[in-house]
Amino acid sequence: MIQVDTKSGVQYIVVLNDECNSLHSSVSDPQQRRLLNAALTHIYMSGGTVKVDDMWKFLTEAGLLEENDYAGRKLLTNTMTRQMYLQYNKVGDGELARNVFEWGQRAIEEAPKMYLLKKMAEAFDKSPGHWCEQYKEATEGT
Repeated sequence: MIQVDTKSGVQYIVVLNDECNSLHSSVSDPQQRRLLNAALTHIYMSGGTVKVDDMWKFLTEAGLLEENDYAGRKLLTNTMTRQMYLQYNKVGDGELARNVFEWGQRAIEEAPKMYLLKKMAEAFDKSPGHWCEQYKEATEGT
């Protein structure tokens, strides 16, 4: 059991099993869950941060987000950020500043990286070890 504190005063308690065959998430809507899973996978496979424009492009090309789907964008930038699955931050200063997505504290605690990696492997007919860095991270539990 892990308690995740937030700045908003809302606390989440996460109960983890030893082995995770799926993502544990309070997101019950299947479309929202697919969107979150895809976003977390994209961040993980990209090495930890994804520029916001790259995220929208990825989700649009994957057929999970329409080009002007403001509700989907708001779901990720507001709802999933508030629920601590994602972090949506501004990095850099001045003209070089950009918004990025990163895994939030709940995703770190709830989303098994090996699960995501196995889903990628299935989709591309590869072994999870095909992605050396991600495989190492997933097997080390970091």
